[in-house]
Amino acid sequence: MVDFLIAATLSNLLVSTTLAGLAWIVQRRIPSPGLANLLWVIVMIKLITPPLVGIPAMTIPSISGSDISAPSAKLDVLPVAEFDSSFGPADATPKVVATSATSGSYLSAAEIACFVWLAVSAVLFAVSGVRILRFHWLLMRISRVDQQLSRSLALSIARQFGLRRAPDILVTAANIAPFVWWLSGRCVVVVSSRAMEELNQTDIRLIITHEMAHVKRRDHWFRWLEWIALIAFWWNPIMWWARRQLRTSEEMACDQLVLQTAKSEVNQYANSLLNMAELLASSEIRPPVVASAINSGGILEKRLNVMMNGRHWMAPAALRTTVVAMAMCLFPLGFVYAQSFEAVERRLGGAVESGELSLEQAKLMMEALRHSVHGDRELEAKKHRYMMFTKEIKAAVEAGKLSEEEAEEKLMHLRREMFEVERHDGNASRELQAKKRRYEQAAVKIKEAHEAGKLSEEEAEEKLMHLRREMFAAERHDGEEDDGDENESEDE
Repeated sequence: MVDFLIAATLSNLLVSTTLAGLAWIVQRRIPSPGLANLLWVIVMIKLITPPLVGIPAMTIPSISGSDISAPSAKLDVLPVAEFDSSFGPADATPKVVATSATSGSYLSAAEIACFVWLAVSAVLFAVSGVRILRFHWLLMRISRVDQQLSRSLALSIARQFGLRRAPDILVTAANIAPFVWWLSGRCVVVVSSRAMEELNQTDIRLIITHEMAHVKRRDHWFRWLEWIALIAFWWNPIMWWARRQLRTSEEMACDQLVLQTAKSEVNQYANSLLNMAELLASSEIRPPVVASAINSGGILEKRLNVMMNGRHWMAPAALRTTVVAMAMCLFPLGFVYAQSFEAVERRLGGAVESGELSLEQAKLMMEALRHSVHGDRELEAKKHRYMMFTKEIKAAVEAGKLSEEEAEEKLMHLRREMFEVERHDGNASRELQAKKRRYEQAAVKIKEAHEAGKLSEEEAEEKLMHLRREMFAAERHDGEEDDGDENESEDE
């Protein structure tokens, strides 16, 4: 579990960093805040999406530089099953569990780091969740729905944006920035009573229009995505960078949408934002992370400069759809690490030096690994040849050179000839695994007897050697007999 978590995190970090760089370039080069915001959303989604399809692209260097020829000096026996489970079935790029003393300490450090990570995430989830619920309870307690604004102003703005349902306008007694709130199933636009009293009607209309633009863009949904990413990857600088750029591009996209949809004058809209900022100068209340506030971007001066310069470009719907489609294909992808046989061999050599594994066991593990990898490649090649033969036989049937019965007989003969060996090898492999498990159990008992003082180290080692000869010599003998039979058949 720890290995998967670390590998998935590193993979997502690599992919999301690449996407963040692309989003930053687009944001700097193309005057389209909506397109940049879409790319930053994709970065946030990729951060929390587990890699379901692995691409072998990274190589993890070995920790131990020892050679496998080093002799064993201790009695300690490493369970065979621990090595077998690390190789995995049908994988051309096997993953290896570290076995040396150095790698053991690495795994311990990784487990501690993962524990701290998950513990802090749990604390953040609990604290922020309580704060969100408490804020919602207080907001509902000191606020009221302005029916007049909801039925007149909010409804007319919603029609301009093409919204099927206008959100209610919630007037609160707290001196807080206007924001969109969505928790109980329906979003509302929250405005302070002080703003309603001190701002003129034009400023109120444009401020509410800006918040309606958030509703139109469904930004309140992405607030929860941002919250999840913040909890899960609080330690990740890419997440914090993407979060800040997401908020900035989001506010600029809303400004662009207000100016284009509401047909507002730039100067008038800019003055409304400045008047609202003056009211917020004395406010110390900040809404939770899941609220889309009017000043969440934190760069009002930059927003005003962009609006005054008039450098806006609305990305076509076809381009945004294409970007989303490409992102959907990218989300499940991730990089996995692969190791060479030399790296595996060096790690096993470290295990032999530290006494965790005998030289004979290490050699058996390497032979099993090579046989598994080469066997998979040979099986794929056989499947390819079988498909080619099938096409040829089918073409012969269509040409009238073979009857259907003859073709079926040839295919059956071909299947027996090509794949019966694999079935036999599979049965032999299962028998070998059963023997390994029995050997492991017996080795543990012998070790316990040695630790209890019932057996000396020489007696225990002798019993282990006798047990290995008794259980595994038959396989070697069978292999030699098979070689002999083949030689005899060649002589004949």
